Amino acid sequence: MNNNKNQKKGGSSSELMAISTFNRIAFLRKLSKSEELQFIDDVNQALEMNREQDISEVVAMIKDNVVAPTKTDSLTRHFKSSVLSR
Repeated sequence: MNNNKNQKKGGSSSELMAISTFNRIAFLRKLSKSEELQFIDDVNQALEMNREQDISEVVAMIKDNVVAPTKTDSLTRHFKSSVLSR
């Protein structure tokens, strides 16, 4: 999951993070109040979208495991049914 995010990261986001913390803060301090609020909204939206994507990926992995169980899962079910039928 994190691998995909790192691959998608690029361009201006990488450039932004390459700037020193001091310079990034200095740049952000120059924003107007409305620009600050918009920036905060944008960051919050990005965080929420990342959470939703992570959840979707986990749900997909769970569904894949349920739809296509491993051989071990199949053997475990067989063993349980054998024991229960005795």
